[in-house]
Amino acid sequence: MNQGSRRATLQLFWETLVGGFCEMQSQRRSVTVERGRTAVVFELPEAAARPHALRLDLAEQPGLIFLQLLALSIASGIELWRWSSRRDGEGGVADEPAPIQGVNANTAVLDRGMVVAADGDPGLLLTIPAEVLQRIDTGAQLRVEAHWQPLTSEMARTMLPPSMSL
Repeated sequence: MNQGSRRATLQLFWETLVGGFCEMQSQRRSVTVERGRTAVVFELPEAAARPHALRLDLAEQPGLIFLQLLALSIASGIELWRWSSRRDGEGGVADEPAPIQGVNANTAVLDRGMVVAADGDPGLLLTIPAEVLQRIDTGAQLRVEAHWQPLTSEMARTMLPPSMSL
């Protein structure tokens, strides 16, 4: 691992209609975060068919995260849903805000896919339309592309909106 890289662990949870989010219905991926874009792919098992919701827990370290791509495909490779921070791949600003919501006081969505993750367990609820999630019946893949900028705990806390500061 070169000097500009570090390890981060992300965790994807899927919620079924019978219960909330839990460790047994999740998957972890460890990635090497380097300068530029980092990609991680989660493979949802068949047991995750027709999830009620998806939640993405971000790296355990404080940081500023620029989400660049979220894409959901079914096992056959057909893409069901996509959000990109770039318009037509030309680097412009996306027309739509990122389909995410912070799930706790450790996570703040600032603008168009920019997220502050403070200490604790920062996470995002992916607001994927229910009709898209219901089309997942034989497993699926969620691709996440982002750029991570490490922050100190103090810096991350100062970037949280005042009503969220820990």
